[in-house]
Amino acid sequence: VLPAIVFYHFGFKMNREAIYIHHVIMCNCTAYFIYDFVMEWVYGILDLVTAVHHAAVFGLGIYYFWNPYGGDEYLMTLFLGELANPCLIMRTILKSMKMTTSKVFTWVEAMFASSFLLIRVIVAPFWMEMVLAAENCPFECKFGLALVFAISMSWNTKILGIFFKRYREILGDPPYIISA
Repeated sequence: VLPAIVFYHFGFKMNREAIYIHHVIMCNCTAYFIYDFVMEWVYGILDLVTAVHHAAVFGLGIYYFWNPYGGDEYLMTLFLGELANPCLIMRTILKSMKMTTSKVFTWVEAMFASSFLLIRVIVAPFWMEMVLAAENCPFECKFGLALVFAISMSWNTKILGIFFKRYREILGDPPYIISA
């Protein structure tokens, strides 16, 4: 939400010098990722891919403070990367309430999968092309942002697997598949 407010008030411009509000949001983002990392570790649900993702985002957050450019690039990546989170959070809540067989869970899971895949598979490559072409965005920033989206490719595979598993649970095998 915060990146959208910044873009509304200050506009969006590639290669622009960072402004104060960029730093405020990156502090908030970095703090959130530290919190999320610790909570996943404490509850024993932290996997290697998520740990690398958190480390990359944390590293980007720290690096950002020495980089006078890339504020809008960071914020747009944050915005795109987190658009599916409301559905992910609702899915996690329903899962913790043991409601995984409910229709609500099925709809929330479908909304999460479709929004996540739409952003990460269709929109993200075009966005990364723009970031890589940005003149004032340093290599470290480009590499870090690309790494964050590259990590999501493993999540894309996992989400597709969950989607097809749920599809088969709900609808059964398609008629053209012959079971052995």
